[in-house]
Amino acid sequence: MDSLPGYLQATHGRTYIDKYPRTIIDIDELRNGVLLEFGPGAGNDLLWLCQHGMAPDRLFSLEADRAAYAIQSFVLREQLRGFALFHLPFDLSDSRFPPEGGFDFVYANNVLHCLGNAAGIYAATTRAFGHLKTGGVFFGRTLSDKIDSERLAATITRQEEITRKILAEPIPEVSHFETCEMSFQVGSDTINSQTAIHRLDTADGKKILSEYRGRVKRKKQERICGTREAFVLSTVNALKDGRLMGVKPEKLEQIARSVGFSETHVEVRKHPWKPTEDFYFRFEKSD
Repeated sequence: MDSLPGYLQATHGRTYIDKYPRTIIDIDELRNGVLLEFGPGAGNDLLWLCQHGMAPDRLFSLEADRAAYAIQSFVLREQLRGFALFHLPFDLSDSRFPPEGGFDFVYANNVLHCLGNAAGIYAATTRAFGHLKTGGVFFGRTLSDKIDSERLAATITRQEEITRKILAEPIPEVSHFETCEMSFQVGSDTINSQTAIHRLDTADGKKILSEYRGRVKRKKQERICGTREAFVLSTVNALKDGRLMGVKPEKLEQIARSVGFSETHVEVRKHPWKPTEDFYFRFEKSD
């Protein structure tokens, strides 16, 4: 299960668990429990929990996305130093991984819709139930299958306007070399921008200028693709072509009850402008 292209960039440094409604989860409720996170991405929420009073040895994660795992490992090692070991994803066969029924909480933020189909969502919900102790809670957030056509049209229009503005920006004059930090390959030499500006009248000047202009254009494309509108539109396309699997809140509750959860609760939260809809869920395992 790999993240949607652009997801790790769009969520860089962003936390979610601290913004959950208290009707879904209270941070104080988490502190004395053992938590397993499905698909923690870069590990932002794990780090936040550790920094806000949760013991490192009570946090575990399972991550199938190799790119996310690499970022998570780096971020958590840098931020938590010696504590990071407990946060790195464990294989179920690892002796440090709690046994079935060993967790108080299983957390899945923006994960279920990445599983591709209803069978994947059912399997993840079943696995969460198995990992939980009696009295445990499976909670998270996922996409519904709704797409608002009017909001979608407005988002497309905004992205087109952003694209036009960025593409219309002139390429900075050559004098920009004096302040930009770029390096250029000239023959077997690598030269910095301050050196390059003095070689523009030489035989290498045309190559340097071409490379410079090409980089500026690529930067423009990166800005166009990096807007929040662009990411939302990619999410809509992924829902339409089946790379992401939205699910109705009532359907997810039905799945949860079918695997054994006794108490189910969902909350739809409307975004101010996004055409997609997501919702929070909390499923409790009792005797």
